[in-house]
Amino acid sequence: MKTRTALFVLAIASTATVARPSGWLDTFDTIDPSWITDRKEPAGFASEVFDGDARLKLSVVGSQQSTSGTFYFTEGRKRAALISTPWEVAGQVYIDMDAWSDKLVRSDLWARTGLVGNETDVSYPILGFIHNDPNDPFNAGSTSKTWRFRAWDAEAGGWQTLSPAVTSGWHDLRILGDGSSFRYYLNNALVYTDSTVGSPVQLTDVFVQAYNFGGSNDYSVYWDNVRAQAVPEPVTLGLAAAALGIAARRRRR
Repeated sequence: MKTRTALFVLAIASTATVARPSGWLDTFDTIDPSWITDRKEPAGFASEVFDGDARLKLSVVGSQQSTSGTFYFTEGRKRAALISTPWEVAGQVYIDMDAWSDKLVRSDLWARTGLVGNETDVSYPILGFIHNDPNDPFNAGSTSKTWRFRAWDAEAGGWQTLSPAVTSGWHDLRILGDGSSFRYYLNNALVYTDSTVGSPVQLTDVFVQAYNFGGSNDYSVYWDNVRAQAVPEPVTLGLAAAALGIAARRRRR
């Protein structure tokens, strides 16, 4: 009887974990049709072999910059991800500092929280990188261009420059929403925490974006292994511990 009781409670814990939406992982062997245009369709959103594997190649052509205003200078696609907290959005981006030394470049991984189709209490946690002159942002010829990793925190005034230096190569980006904060990770290191998040905080969409600076400023950015997933809740561990406690008490009797 004591064994069956413990197993029953453990089964409840397991069910609690499985019942949550598990999310998805995209390795971009092909382009999933679930990715739909956000703001403006980029010049390219395609699967291409790069650095030995299939990746997402996100391309921007300066001459195709929107004439509808700066809101549409951001180009990319989004994919639905209906996951309650806690959740995680992550991906890998390749930065080529040598190839882009004379370019203006920006690309970001976005998440959206809030009710589907409702901008009330919506939040947009964003993590990415940029190469430009912050005082002359659209001037590719500026000699004061800098590389920065950035996170978006609307309540703190917008873009927050992060301390890690930008280097060439692959970088792991991750945003964790735990219901009371957004935590930003670069290459598995916590680099920023936004503790003033609104509600509701359900994850609703994931975006891969680039920015069109106009002119002849064309570039492509490679992304891979973009994912949205549920993070196991502490309650699951609590139920498991309760099961072990019940078994221990019965043994003592």
